Amino acid sequence: MAHEHKLEIFRGRWKFKSNTQKIWGVLAFLTFVTAIEVILGIYKPEFLMHTWISPLEGGFFATIGNI
Repeated sequence: MAHEHKLEIFRGRWKFKSNTQKIWGVLAFLTFVTAIEVILGIYKPEFLMHTWISPLEGGFFATIGNI
């Protein structure tokens, strides 16, 4: 049995008319997010480069991640 697909993302804040339009919208969003990450990776702002949490403060997995 076929059912209607939900054509909205972000809890209905962004609505689309078709599945194809939704695919292009998600692709555009992911492209935007990737571009921001690349720009931040190239310029490395100083406020993002300092440690926010000590290795032991975050628990076991934070400690393993910092090794």
